[in-house]
Amino acid sequence: MYYGYDQDTPLWKEDRKMKLHDELKSQLGLRSLGDVSLLPERPLWMIEDKKPYLIINSFGKSGVSIKRLTQLPKEQQQELVEKCEKIYLEVMMEDEDMN
Repeated sequence: MYYGYDQDTPLWKEDRKMKLHDELKSQLGLRSLGDVSLLPERPLWMIEDKKPYLIINSFGKSGVSIKRLTQLPKEQQQELVEKCEKIYLEVMMEDEDMN
């Protein structure tokens, strides 16, 4: 299972996709495959490590997703999703107060 944000997500701003990725990676301590459309092959850590990780531009859409979410216990999944939502809103709504 994955959890993510893309052009179909309310408040999505394409120009903030990389900032969102970087903030999720930094604040949640997740590894990242980066842009999967640019990967020649998957790294060994992705095959061996069963922890959640970030990807960019998967499933034919421009966006940021977390894969392997179901590897976590339900309570940790919920905590991670709540943190993601907070980070997403911070990134996408940044500078909105000034308008």
